[in-house]
Amino acid sequence: MKRLVPISLLGLVFSWTACVPHQPVKADITEVAMAESFSRGGEIQAPERWWEAFGDEELSELIDRGLQENLSLGQAWARLEQARATYARTRSAESVSLNAGVTGSGAEDLSNNRPTAESGGLSLNLAYEVDLWGKIAADTEAGLLDYRATRKDMEAVALTLSGQIALNWLDLTESNMRLAVLQEQVKVNSDYLKLVELRFSQGLATGTEVYQQRLQLASIRNRIPDAESDIDLAKNRLALLLGENPLAFDLKARVILPDLPGMPETGIPAEVLGARPDVKSAELRLLAADQRLFAARTELYPRLDLTASVGSSGNSFSNILDNWMLNLAGNLLAPILDGGLREAEVDRNRAVVQERFLGWKDTVYTAVAEVEDSLSLERTRLTTLQGTREQVELAADTLESARKNYVNGVTDYLTVLNSLQSLQNLQLEEVAGQRALLVNRLQLYLALGGRWTESLEPGTHFQAGK
Repeated sequence: MKRLVPISLLGLVFSWTACVPHQPVKADITEVAMAESFSRGGEIQAPERWWEAFGDEELSELIDRGLQENLSLGQAWARLEQARATYARTRSAESVSLNAGVTGSGAEDLSNNRPTAESGGLSLNLAYEVDLWGKIAADTEAGLLDYRATRKDMEAVALTLSGQIALNWLDLTESNMRLAVLQEQVKVNSDYLKLVELRFSQGLATGTEVYQQRLQLASIRNRIPDAESDIDLAKNRLALLLGENPLAFDLKARVILPDLPGMPETGIPAEVLGARPDVKSAELRLLAADQRLFAARTELYPRLDLTASVGSSGNSFSNILDNWMLNLAGNLLAPILDGGLREAEVDRNRAVVQERFLGWKDTVYTAVAEVEDSLSLERTRLTTLQGTREQVELAADTLESARKNYVNGVTDYLTVLNSLQSLQNLQLEEVAGQRALLVNRLQLYLALGGRWTESLEPGTHFQAGK
């Protein structure tokens, strides 16, 4: 027995002239980031792996370790694997669905404990939805775009991670430097205390001057615990970024910040920002939402389902091959009344596209602002650091002059004390200024993004299936 798809049904399908209206969304970054260049930039081509511009092996080694072992990045890789599986599941809608079934029944003669009758059946059931209007293709494309966007999300995590490791490495180095400066200042203040006490014993200084210098020495010593605590905190943060237990992590003390690399080329905004993973992810999710809007619109039109079954039946499994039956059917289903469900879904998806478009545009503008902010702050912080260094030199000269005048009895000790405090405060400001300048350059490199994340592979301890 055979039931074929009616010719009239096929004729209705192929004669359908309606089409699903859809204007694809446009996400052209050149129209959003219209400027031909950023406000300023250098002439040095920054390395693809931006941290190599600092020329420090320890920093490079730490970032490489973090990209392999960081637990948050590992979770991002796991999310990417989930997205891959979700895409594979979505793509399965393009394939034919085939299921097999087996049925059987029998009776038993209880008097002699043997079967008296048996019957059984074997069937194969096939189902397939004809993609008349491109709905299945649109859903599949949306799934692929989501998967690619998730990959970019992972790359954004990696980019941020590289910056966090470098930032905490700078924090640790700056804290070590600050501790070294404070320890040196303790020695200097101890020497000045000995000088004042000696002059006091000789009747050349007052007890107030001795107390003033003791207070200054105590004030400097009181800053040391904070610096030591900052060192511990920076190490703990680095341990977490490297995917390690803070109790088992340590790093040698480093007391020299790297020199500021030359200003890198900033390039054409549209090209530079188009390579940023967060910008690309926002664009891909916008395109995915647009595909789902198209798919929702196709739900307003008829769908064609093809089903087929092949089976056998009989009173014995032995004749299963002798009783095959073939059934083929086609169903053209058109929506008539649904209470506005499909139209509401179209409206919802249209709003999602609008939200994603505005989010993508906001991401692009934010990226432009981050680059421009870093360029502006670098100019300011470089000028400030240069001014601080000039003040350090002047304060050192002032202190030396005040000390000589004090020893010669020309001035009182208060002038020396004020000069000493000014110099030592400026020394700490200089260390902080060096860090601030380097941090700003770090943020500029991150804002410019780069394509080095595209070649990343998962670390061995969180590869899929491990």
